Amino acid sequence: MAVEHFDFANLPRDGARFGNEALAALTRSLYPDVAHAAQGVRGPAAQPPNPTEIGANIAVRKPGARLPATLLAWDWRQLAGAPPYLTTTAETCEAPFLDLNDDNRQEIPLITGGKARWWASVMEKDAAGCWRLAGRLASGCGATLSDLRSGHIAALAALTGWDDLQVAGARLSVTPSGTGCCHY
Repeated sequence: MAVEHFDFANLPRDGARFGNEALAALTRSLYPDVAHAAQGVRGPAAQPPNPTEIGANIAVRKPGARLPATLLAWDWRQLAGAPPYLTTTAETCEAPFLDLNDDNRQEIPLITGGKARWWASVMEKDAAGCWRLAGRLASGCGATLSDLRSGHIAALAALTGWDDLQVAGARLSVTPSGTGCCHY
């Protein structure tokens, strides 16, 4: 079964304590896609976090760059599978800006995780000004978060339409998701 077809949100509803324990265990999974999806499960919130609160939890890793207000202003809770760092103030991430699909526009990989395991949600703005979750990226063997923070990152041409990333000599590929879009 593909990760996106598993109902992580139903675990706490069906099993209460045991479901919450299972969900907590899945957030520590060795499989980055599973850990990321499990971390995205949150209880209902009355009000979405404001853009300033969300932006304060995203460390921009490109000198002089700023997070676009339109990316932060959208209520991403409306999108199934939205990155948790855009839906809650409890999550943090890092944001290098890279052109990953050779369209001369900067995509924003929102990166989170631990020392050896990390993952990213690749956010893309289309020609109409719509932000969307364009794909996901998971770390591989040897590509650590500290390598990424040190600037050992580069886009590498790929055949899929999305450039791969080279992080500390490891080649990582974006898995397109094409999930949703915000409209302004």
